[in-house]
Amino acid sequence: AGKHLPETRSLLVSIGYDEGIEKASLTYIGIDAKSDSADAVPAVVTEVDPRGPAGKAGILAGDTITGWNVDRRSNPPIIGSEVTTKYRFAINLIPSGAKTVVFDVVRDGKAIKVEISPQLIAGGERKSLRWNPERGRNFFERPETLAAPAVSSIAF
Repeated sequence: AGKHLPETRSLLVSIGYDEGIEKASLTYIGIDAKSDSADAVPAVVTEVDPRGPAGKAGILAGDTITGWNVDRRSNPPIIGSEVTTKYRFAINLIPSGAKTVVFDVVRDGKAIKVEISPQLIAGGERKSLRWNPERGRNFFERPETLAAPAVSSIAF
């Protein structure tokens, strides 16, 4: 009935994967926005970094962002504690490989499109799993205590 996969992280760790944290880029557009939706949009822009990508592209405080044209990250990074900017809207949702993003914006009741060239910044973290051959060998090798008993003869 559900569309979600079951949680597998603990199972993978139990068979030989190690958990870790990897550094990940964040995609800075320079917007602070308020949204009542868990989906991030629609969002009303509350402040714009005038020197940031969105400010240079013409996004204004009061604009309502209703969407954008690139797929969201499937495994968004966590925003690390060293990221101090207040302009965090979509900072971990837009893929780091996006060269330009077209935002759907409503301004003064009119729908417009604004093209923004995001800037990559450091500070993201992503949980990762890496195969550990040493631990994995323990899972896939049959322990001696479970070995089948040697049979020298069979009587009928």
